[in-house]
Amino acid sequence: MDAFDEGKILYDPECILKDLRDKLFKELEAKGVIKTDLYWQWPIKHFGDKIEF
Repeated sequence: MDAFDEGKILYDPECILKDLRDKLFKELEAKGVIKTDLYWQWPIKHFGDKIEF
């Protein structure tokens, strides 16, 4: 996760990695995942809540 977030794409002429990175972060944002200074934080699910992958 940190490599996609903080890393630099050196060679991607067809923008495949850039598109994948953008899609990944949109999905994470939609699921409520938050990046703090030191780690990634997933929302806490309560017993009986549906888990989406």
